[in-house]
Amino acid sequence: MPQGARLEDRFAVGDYVRTRILRIEEEEKKVGLSMRGITQPTPNEVSELKAEAAAKRQQLEDEAAKGEKVERKKKSDKDADVPASEES
Repeated sequence: MPQGARLEDRFAVGDYVRTRILRIEEEEKKVGLSMRGITQPTPNEVSELKAEAAAKRQQLEDEAAKGEKVERKKKSDKDADVPASEES
């Protein structure tokens, strides 16, 4: 990228890019990055990265759904253990 060029003119939120981490500023919650000398991913590589991310997202959603089913089952089991005289 030419010096003085704006990143917003070249990239959008959600774009896949390769960078080098220069520094981490914990107190300011900032990360210094550089793209100098780094080859950017090809469209084919971006497609692969997006497919991997989608698969991981689906896996996490499936695991969360299983956890919710287990919680619902536990609550339903507890409800079944309450004697009729204690139910409202």
